[in-house]
Amino acid sequence: MVNDEVNARGFECKLGLEYAREETLNPRRILTTTVVVNNGVVPLLPVRSKEGLPKHLIRDAIRLLSKVTVDAPIRREEIIYGNILDTNIDIVASRSVERLE
Repeated sequence: MVNDEVNARGFECKLGLEYAREETLNPRRILTTTVVVNNGVVPLLPVRSKEGLPKHLIRDAIRLLSKVTVDAPIRREEIIYGNILDTNIDIVASRSVERLE
């Protein structure tokens, strides 16, 4: 049985208690990395998760994204990889990249 209660002392606001609860029961992190760009003015595109991914999936997500290649042009916030690892979380471009002329 999983205990979903967190006993915390010393917090001064409800946000601190909620943070402690989430960090203990379901830690999540925003993933930032890069993917390769074909025909872009730069060779790599910085990407990030739209929301925090479960911490235990970060390595698998990075491994998966290391094999992704995109074609320029790319627009900021464009979805690069949708629903990564069946989390309903999208990986999006952190910047725009123009195509080489």
